[in-house]
Amino acid sequence: MKPVAVLGSVALALLLFLPLAGRAQEQETQQQRAQSQPYNNAPVWREVRSGKEEYTSIKGRETGVLVQTYGETWRQLKNGWITPIAGWLIAAVVVVIGAF
Repeated sequence: MKPVAVLGSVALALLLFLPLAGRAQEQETQQQRAQSQPYNNAPVWREVRSGKEEYTSIKGRETGVLVQTYGETWRQLKNGWITPIAGWLIAAVVVVIGAF
């Protein structure tokens, strides 16, 4: 074989197997984290909330995104402000009806 062909084969092998080596290292890191911090799913949820679009067979607006950022913003707003205010408003109406 010619030296150029050998170098090309080695380069091709490196290009094909380097991503696999990175994945193996990432999996080992996850396994170590699972042993030292058993119920820590923060890296998984960080990736889920990243907004990176994945594959889906249904085409449409934001169909490939698992957690949509606008929905998360609305949930935090609703649980932090709207639900307590609505509760106080219902209690005030009950008091006003009782006073009437």
